[in-house]
Amino acid sequence: MKKWFLYLCLVVAPVFFACSDDDEEGEDEKFVLTVDKEKLEFEAGETESFMERIRITTNAGDWTAVAEIEGENKWFTATKKDHQLLEVVTSVNTSLEKREGKILIKAEGCQDKEIAVLQSAAAEATLELSKENSVFGREGGEENIVITSNQANIRLEDIEEAEWFSVELAADNKSFKVKVKEAAESAMFMTKFKVIAGTEGNQKEIEFTVKQVDAVVLNATGYRVILDVPDGLSTVKSGDESWCTAKLENGKLSIEASGNVGGSGRNTTVIVGEDLVINVEQEGGEFNPGDVFKHNGVAVGIVVCHDEDGLLILGLKEKEDVKFCVAEATAKPFCVKVKDPIYAAVRESENWKENFPAFAFCAEMDEETGMEGWHLPSYFYSDMWSGTITAGKGTEWHKTKVNYKAVQAGLEREEAPKYNKNAYWCDGIDLDGWGFAWDLEHNQDMGGFAVNKPSSDSKVARCFWWMRDLKK
Repeated sequence: MKKWFLYLCLVVAPVFFACSDDDEEGEDEKFVLTVDKEKLEFEAGETESFMERIRITTNAGDWTAVAEIEGENKWFTATKKDHQLLEVVTSVNTSLEKREGKILIKAEGCQDKEIAVLQSAAAEATLELSKENSVFGREGGEENIVITSNQANIRLEDIEEAEWFSVELAADNKSFKVKVKEAAESAMFMTKFKVIAGTEGNQKEIEFTVKQVDAVVLNATGYRVILDVPDGLSTVKSGDESWCTAKLENGKLSIEASGNVGGSGRNTTVIVGEDLVINVEQEGGEFNPGDVFKHNGVAVGIVVCHDEDGLLILGLKEKEDVKFCVAEATAKPFCVKVKDPIYAAVRESENWKENFPAFAFCAEMDEETGMEGWHLPSYFYSDMWSGTITAGKGTEWHKTKVNYKAVQAGLEREEAPKYNKNAYWCDGIDLDGWGFAWDLEHNQDMGGFAVNKPSSDSKVARCFWWMRDLKK
């Protein structure tokens, strides 16, 4: 059992002010106590002692210092030089063991301040860590790494500035804590930094690695998931299973699979670089109207239908009070024929997101979900006099109308906005610059037709996603 030598460094006759003393206004005075150093690190030395000074500030009248030293050898002293300075002097350490102690600074009405006092051993630097890497999943977390060394000077160097992780060295140099934030989606982060013990000429270092990786979850469509690759990684190896492919290009890792509709779940791994392992899971099953549709494990939409035209999804999110296009944008250059979809042409124009806010929302959905291809619904038209459908049987309107109740029930389960409360912009426009919208507020049985609206009107933007090559 370790023995500690406890002594009172300073005997003073301070005048203390109690925290409960009232000031002129009858309020309690708040006392503060600060020190400019919370840790002193001394070398072993050969022939001369070492000295450092600590500046202490308080409004509590006065302070005292109490030293606690490991063992029975009083190897350092702490002397009060004036009201603001404490001088700490150590003797030469000729032993092969690191010396440890601490100083408690006390002031009436204030929480004690603790200052660690450490001195290196007179030996070659040693350094051990309880582990040399930490691996976290998407949920993040924190881990405490224990440091064992005979050196007083311990430091962390070459730490990357990143939002996803942080690291903090303990005041006693006996550990450091790694913290990793929860990732909003599947993560693939990696960083390294150095743990160094000792000073130049007698030091040892260990490279520590922090990783955040998580399983990529592909749904039964097998649609790809794209991840950013940490710097320095240039190789990727897929697992033995032929259904999963992985490609690395321009700092992006694309993982995709063949369709697994009707199949059971399956899994494999992808290795990036030498040892960054990513688990890949693929779900099986069917897509039925009203089912929630997930991408990489996150709900993004509701299944409208899965039929001979492919898989159609309605997005969970919508954006209200959106203009089809701003007054400065003319629609005429984008009209091949009246009411033809114009999104592809719009994206080739300058400042298209500012000029066409409704389409800009589709781009936002691409970015947020990681799925390319969100779009406004197609224009739908029926002759208001005869009721004859002249366009629409193969459009989103017709398919949504057939499964309307199931889709609405799915939205309700996911606590998403219903698809019935307003006019929703379509991808169609006439030569006079008027947009078209599905008016579901007045046609909740979807028995109506698209109506033309001034493009400067504010309606709702809500997108569909159609995987046409996944035919049933």
